[in-house]
Amino acid sequence: MNAYQQLRTFINVTGADYYSTGYSLYVNNSADVKDVVKVVVTTPKGATLTLKPSAGSAYFPLVKTSSTGVETITGTSFLRIRSVYIDAANAAKNPATADTSLFFAATPLSDAEIAAIPAQGTWKFEYYLASAPR
Repeated sequence: MNAYQQLRTFINVTGADYYSTGYSLYVNNSADVKDVVKVVVTTPKGATLTLKPSAGSAYFPLVKTSSTGVETITGTSFLRIRSVYIDAANAAKNPATADTSLFFAATPLSDAEIAAIPAQGTWKFEYYLASAPR
């Protein structure tokens, strides 16, 4: 688990570039974890996130769950806690609305909330095996 900053650049879409700040919850999808069916991550604030293996992926991507309970495996293990467009004309918009295949916090944090996050925190990763009862 690492803090992460990203600049997403879209060369063919004017004004779509944005910055994201968050955490990379990278779990290697290798032969060593072939029996793992999911990883549940508990954040320092008690929120839970789910990672599941995806065919052809080198890592376990985050899973989004809709209001009806339908799960969608995203293409990322990056939890975006705040994302902002570079173009001032798009400042009032949220990149999560346009980039729906990625994983964004349900409620983006403000700059002040991010600044108040302690430098150290406890993140719990629980691994669930196919052979174990769920």
